[in-house]
Amino acid sequence: MSLDLLGAKVGVLTVEKELPARIDLGGRTIRWFSCRCSCGNTLELSYIMILRGAPTSCGCQKSPIKPFDLTGLRAGGFKIIGKESDKPERWICQCISCGRYKTIKRIVLTDSDKTPNCICSLIGKKINMLTVLGESEDHMLRCRCDCGKEVFYKDYVLRSKERAPISCGHIENSKDIVLRSKERAPIGCGHIENSLVPESASTSTSTSTSTSISTSIPTSTSTSTAITSTSISTSAIRTTSTSTAFISSF
Repeated sequence: MSLDLLGAKVGVLTVEKELPARIDLGGRTIRWFSCRCSCGNTLELSYIMILRGAPTSCGCQKSPIKPFDLTGLRAGGFKIIGKESDKPERWICQCISCGRYKTIKRIVLTDSDKTPNCICSLIGKKINMLTVLGESEDHMLRCRCDCGKEVFYKDYVLRSKERAPISCGHIENSKDIVLRSKERAPIGCGHIENSLVPESASTSTSTSTSTSISTSIPTSTSTSTAITSTSISTSAIRTTSTSTAFISSF
């Protein structure tokens, strides 16, 4: 949730309270608000309707539609001061905690999925093994690792879920890559992976099986040859013996 719209005005409508979010036909979660018209009637408007600046009343009167003014509203840790003169899509914001000024795009301020925060909101927090100590002169965050070493990072790097460092670097980055990789991330402690036969292993098994089969073929051939030769020799001996016996009978 980004913009705090309570008290905001759209035409003659004033936002009184936020209602439970609703799901639209596209499956998106949309914020809804209860608004009170100057005539006393109440009207429910979605977050998108309010940002568009329409409708401007409950229907009791007609007024021209104007772009919704963000001035005076809160977005995350900032209070919106007003538009930049030369860049109408950028708004001047002031940090509520430290008072510093920052220009932020309207699309970031109005995005329900983004919450803009000042760099000071990270000071004192611990991110993985890094403790944020303070800000340097070049707007980098000074961090101390659990090992005692100090390093510097940009605030958006520390806020990122994918790129946030684990330590100062004394832990191998390869471990971090393996855990975050969709292809190489481990399934379990190893009891599942060990039961899976790698493709290379199955290939080598097939090759060795084929080799053993091809090796056994000559043995079978030689055995068959030997059996055939023995059979022929035995038949020849029997034939010779029969012929000898027949001749000697005369």
